[in-house]
Amino acid sequence: MKKLLTIIATFLLSTLLLSCGEPKGSDLYQLYVSAKNGNTTAQQELYNCSSYEAGRYQEEMGDYLTYKDPSEAEKWWKRARANGVTNGGPNFYLLFILRKYWYLVFIPLIIYIIYKVSSDNESDYPVNDKPESNIPLNSILLIDTNVWMAENLDSWFDELEQNAKENGWCVQLESIVLGELKGLSKNEVKRNLAQLGMVRIERIQASLGNNFQLVNNATSKDTIADTVLIKTAKRQKASILITNDRELRILAKDKGVNARRSAECQF
Repeated sequence: MKKLLTIIATFLLSTLLLSCGEPKGSDLYQLYVSAKNGNTTAQQELYNCSSYEAGRYQEEMGDYLTYKDPSEAEKWWKRARANGVTNGGPNFYLLFILRKYWYLVFIPLIIYIIYKVSSDNESDYPVNDKPESNIPLNSILLIDTNVWMAENLDSWFDELEQNAKENGWCVQLESIVLGELKGLSKNEVKRNLAQLGMVRIERIQASLGNNFQLVNNATSKDTIADTVLIKTAKRQKASILITNDRELRILAKDKGVNARRSAECQF
């Protein structure tokens, strides 16, 4: 976008520059060119002209002769002032240069302004404006049953699937969680959500390959998934327990486990 604006600006200003040039087909211009080239007849004729437009060419003749013949230059400037060109003369030569070659400053300035504005606009809307992930590289993600079943987390799982491999995340599924989903799929009230969880598990497993692990750390004494999840997380320093169960989060943090809600995970 920035390059395109710069190209357009250059084209428009170049067109303006060409349109602001001297009317090369005019009689006065042709007379000025002949006078500048040393044609004495043209010089006399131009000098005798008494219009403001002629005064501008008389001024330029003075500027042209500044270093060649200062006295002759002063004669032309005097004639230009007589025709209303108030800045004709050596004291205004720098002003003449700036007036004549204004575009050498004006065009680069306009291009710089356009470049700066477009650059600032692009910085306001960066191409990659996604917030940085708060999940460390190579983390092990233990996902609780209530997260797998949450009906409003489709985009959450999409982002997890898209970013897991490149960040080295491993999604672990405890067998007891899978068992809970299986049991809930027989419940008339929670059947659909449990089946949604199973579909998500199958999709994540297929997508992540070796970055998905089915683990079983439950013993014969473990009948509650919460206990198993905390125990599994404690065994692995890189583990993050993701659950929307407040009580489980409190218990897990009390045991030194990194536990957070699904909403707190920025992929």
